Formats: sequence, C-alpha cells, structure tokens
Amino acid sequence: MSTEKFASNNDNDMREQRELHTKYASPRRLSQELKDLLGGSAEFEVEMRHNIYNIKSSKPFNVETLLNKCQERHRMKSARENIQRVSESLF
Repeated sequence: MSTEKFASNNDNDMREQRELHTKYASPRRLSQELKDLLGGSAEFEVEMRHNIYNIKSSKPFNVETLLNKCQERHRMKSARENIQRVSESLF
C-alpha cells in the first residue's frame, strides 16, 4: 500500500473522490498531472490499492481529463523515443 499526501490537514477537506487504474499512469506522472490539473491551492491524497489509485481532492476534477493528460504525455514520450530510434538507425 502506498499513500501520498499533499497539504491535507483534515479528511473532511477531501470532498472529491475518484479512481484511476495504475496502468494509465506512474505514481510520479499522476502526481504531476494532478498538480497541473488542480492548481497549487488544491489539496489531494492518492492511495494505491490493488492496481487502483484512490484519489481524494479538495477541488472537483474530471477523471477523464486526468486520464487524457496522462496518456497525452505518454504518447509524446513514445513519439520522441521512436524518432530517436529511427535517427540512430540511419547513421
């Protein structure tokens, strides 16, 4: 079990609860995307259980938007890696 808390003093502050499967984002990526999506003033907590991130937040957010942002960065990284492989094979 892994828990990551960001500035939460009270569980009552965590009004929004969402779930996201771990296959869509690493813990680091999820943390970064939540910070970007929610902004600096938001508090959130992430707990991983059985390949599911349980996300609690002081601000509402759309889990589909979070998923898309995680996948978008993954696609950009994959594209860069493919370009690098192709250019290495040319020389």
